[in-house]
Amino acid sequence: MKAAPGAAAALLLWAVLVPAGALRAQGTDDIRLEDIEKEIARTVERPYSLGGFLEFQPTLFGFDRDAAFHRLRFLDGDEGATAAQYDFELRLEGSYRKSIFSLFARADALTTQGDLDSESRIELLEGFA
Repeated sequence: MKAAPGAAAALLLWAVLVPAGALRAQGTDDIRLEDIEKEIARTVERPYSLGGFLEFQPTLFGFDRDAAFHRLRFLDGDEGATAAQYDFELRLEGSYRKSIFSLFARADALTTQGDLDSESRIELLEGFA
């Protein structure tokens, strides 16, 4: 099998430039011990923490109008060929510490809005003192 002269030149250029770039990049990540100690001290001083996430999930359902279950469910109305549903979920976590007292809570809120139904619920998943 013959290789093109341009491919050989490109391979040679790549073999020369990549190690040179790697050697140059090694000196840029200098981390001093003082910076790490300051970050640890700043984190340890806080008696509280708060976190969580928000999630959005849109869903589009397609219906088979000729199916028997579709005719049973939507006998008297025409819902169309598709139905949209939007789910929003919020989870919050928080804690507080003072001396020997500690408090922790995790809560979950879910809201479902759609063409066919709607639902909302809030739950306390965990909580202790």
